[in-house]
Amino acid sequence: MIHRYKMAKHVQITIAGGRLTWTRDVTRIQQEAQLDGFYVIRTNVAVAALTAPDAARQYKAVARVERAFRCLKRIDMRIRPIHQRTNDHVRAHVFLCVLAYYVERHLRQA
Repeated sequence: MIHRYKMAKHVQITIAGGRLTWTRDVTRIQQEAQLDGFYVIRTNVAVAALTAPDAARQYKAVARVERAFRCLKRIDMRIRPIHQRTNDHVRAHVFLCVLAYYVERHLRQA
């Protein structure tokens, strides 16, 4: 359970003499607290082509793409899996799914 919530790094656990004891690792907690609110984005795009703030914006835009796929698959459109055999059929299927999402999004805005 302690690993599930990623808390093992913040406590020191000792099992001895049939007893379980634990103490908070204050040093590790303070070190991690200094990083609260920071995250690292790594990209292979040159700095001249994509600045750090632009990279952060692009990364945050991924959430919108994921929301769109959830909309396609489950919530609104319920598009079922279709097994295509050729590249052209796959491209056509993806195109139609994206087009349907685009229309649905504009209908919601209207």
